[in-house]
Amino acid sequence: MKRYRSGAKTFILAFVFSSLLQVTGCALSKNAQSARQDISEKHAYQIGFDAYRRGDYDRALGVWKPLVGRGNERAITAMGLMYQNGKGVAKDLSVAAQYYQRAADMGYAAAQNNLAVLFEYGHGVTKNPEHAVELYTMAADKGYATAHYNLGRLYQSGVGVARDFPEAIRRYEQAETLQRQSETNR
Repeated sequence: MKRYRSGAKTFILAFVFSSLLQVTGCALSKNAQSARQDISEKHAYQIGFDAYRRGDYDRALGVWKPLVGRGNERAITAMGLMYQNGKGVAKDLSVAAQYYQRAADMGYAAAQNNLAVLFEYGHGVTKNPEHAVELYTMAADKGYATAHYNLGRLYQSGVGVARDFPEAIRRYEQAETLQRQSETNR
């Protein structure tokens, strides 16, 4: 009888362990699938970026549109850039602002910075330098060097914020530090 219990315990442990492996295997499989999707989206984004740099805007659009549909913030921002500059599409700053807003709402620093530029100058949106400062600050808080630079400009000139030369210098220095770090990591 003792052997039977021991065998039953072994069987139960083996069954539980096997079940755990299957569950873990499924979780790993889902994680692996998600990782593959992330890699393929990054690869697809890069293909679109390379096409954009070559001036093949139709190709860039063809690659980025499906990514936009899947909520890829980099592709959404890139579409905003295309509309802002009229590359491959008719120039439309209000449409650019809509794309930037969508990616900015997702917390993407580049989109927050680009949207801030539009608000700073009133391009495609109602001019609102104070809102531009808010957006630049959100992007700068994420370590986006260009946003620090833009904040430095606004603090230096007193646009959208009280003129503050020490803060302007601090922002310029932070932008330079982040830019150097970015170049070092390439």
